Amino acid sequence: MTTERPGEANLEDTQPIDVAGTQGGSQATSDVPPLMPSTAATEPVAGAPRRRGGLRWGIALGAVAIAVGVAAAAAFLLAGQSAGSRLVGWAPSDAAAYAEIRLDLPGDQRARVGEFLAHFPGFSDQAILDDKIDEALDRIVSGATNGKQDFTNDIKPWFDGQVALAVSASALAAGSGGEGAEPRGLALIAIKDAPAARAWFEALVAESGQTVRVERHGDVDLLVDGDGTATAAFLERVMLAGDLESVKAAVDGTGESGLSANASYKAARAAMSGDRIGFGFVDVDALLAAAAASPNGVSGAAPVEDAVRALAPDWVAFGVRADAAAVVFDAAWPHVAAVGFEGANRAGVIATRVPASTILLTDAHQVGSMLGAALEQARSSADGAKALAEIEQAASLLGGLDNLVAWIGDAGLVVTRDGDALAGGIVVVPADRAAAERLSTTLSGFLELFGTDSGLAIRTEDHAGTTITILDLGDAETLLGTALGGGSGPGGSGLGSLPINPVAPGGRVELAWAITDDVVVIALGPEFVRAVLDVRPGAALADDPRYRALIESVGRENNGSAFVDLAATRAIVEGFLAAAGGSSLTDYQRDVQPYVTPFDAWVQATTVGDDIDRATMQITVK
Repeated sequence: MTTERPGEANLEDTQPIDVAGTQGGSQATSDVPPLMPSTAATEPVAGAPRRRGGLRWGIALGAVAIAVGVAAAAAFLLAGQSAGSRLVGWAPSDAAAYAEIRLDLPGDQRARVGEFLAHFPGFSDQAILDDKIDEALDRIVSGATNGKQDFTNDIKPWFDGQVALAVSASALAAGSGGEGAEPRGLALIAIKDAPAARAWFEALVAESGQTVRVERHGDVDLLVDGDGTATAAFLERVMLAGDLESVKAAVDGTGESGLSANASYKAARAAMSGDRIGFGFVDVDALLAAAAASPNGVSGAAPVEDAVRALAPDWVAFGVRADAAAVVFDAAWPHVAAVGFEGANRAGVIATRVPASTILLTDAHQVGSMLGAALEQARSSADGAKALAEIEQAASLLGGLDNLVAWIGDAGLVVTRDGDALAGGIVVVPADRAAAERLSTTLSGFLELFGTDSGLAIRTEDHAGTTITILDLGDAETLLGTALGGGSGPGGSGLGSLPINPVAPGGRVELAWAITDDVVVIALGPEFVRAVLDVRPGAALADDPRYRALIESVGRENNGSAFVDLAATRAIVEGFLAAAGGSSLTDYQRDVQPYVTPFDAWVQATTVGDDIDRATMQITVK
């Protein structure tokens, strides 16, 4: 029995094939011949249940996904190259979403990855880095396949270091037809030995007990599942996998007329300079247009209004790269001013108002102005005004929504650590202290007038000349037990169902706040309020050399930032484990602690530009 060629018969009259009979080794030639059907079996494997195409072939494609995921860890095995991506040309030219992993570590990334890994146990000797990772990957692959495969012998020989996924806007629109709609997209894998890659794939399919047929498209073999919903093709340097139409379109494009020619993609690439090991692109405009054009929206989402589309950037680009002492994630997108508010880059102020013991800080600049502009934008549309109507009415008791936000300048969420004790709250630099005090006075009056019947009590205390207002909300155990859905007694669905009691018996839940010219502090309990009021020049987080270096690395002049002290967070977790004792502490110290100890901090900043806005995040090690 033979496979008929184009011109000899209708291409749809293709033969099913039992790939179990053709899992031999790779062929010597670089051209991939058509897969010949077995004379022993041309129907699905006996005993294999007949399932819907997507599910029936899902096992084999799942194996591909696992193998590719494992291969991703092999980034550290491959020599750095300067060549650009050779997969993007195969992606659909109208791709609304595209992501690639450069496991070939282009440019300086191999050296940077090695320097980063040197901070972890077992990676200090860069001369044996490749061998050690080979061994680790062999164990992973062997474990995942019950000893049937290993990375070094089964995947590494054909894999060429680049992986990408792409979904076109048209595919998203076509896939939004509701339940039963077939997913559409394209997976791209760079290969250096097409026959070996194909043989490996066929072996996986055979192992899963599935059957595929060979369909010729031009001079390329397409391996298609029984229902024609999933397809794979092996060209000289690339493996294509996805739905039949997407694979055919990619084959027709020959790798030269794809996404790389798309104007938005080229702008996104240009905005992300330097070598990196990962890149992602989302064509937001195309995505929203597809949602608006589809009666069900993309993936069933509601159609997007034009007013919302005007606030979204045309595209967003994402990237990841290694540095000597950090993994760096960044993003870029065209600047959008349609919201009616223009941010500005400058050094954050919140860090100058909080203690050096701060282990978490997120801050945003000019929050009141931004919220005010958003309110005006919402009121400008009938739907937005209607949605705000009830909120506006309730806020009128406190002077209206504008009054509630106008006094806010920079604002941040803060957590501090003092030994084993944690505290935190909201810290605001007031744009208008008088407006903040009027709001506080109005709120306190309402609480005193109406709160007594609800069991609330309000009091004030003086702290070095500043008034701290404290609202007592009640017993902590009772409130937490109610929040958890039941009583706090043993066997209940409240605190009694927790392994430990997270609150001290007899403790109270108190909301405290204070207002000065420099800062407004709102916290659960007055301790954090006092700590912020006591901050003096030279003793703030902004004065800490480590924090200064971290924020400089992502942009001291920014429009918002975030900082997490990972080392301190680890110490807190280890304190809990030590208190619990037992095998969990021993297991952690042996299996986890050596690999998390090098992590130092997480820091991020967002900046605005005339043309491009950016966000940069780093996870650092020491």
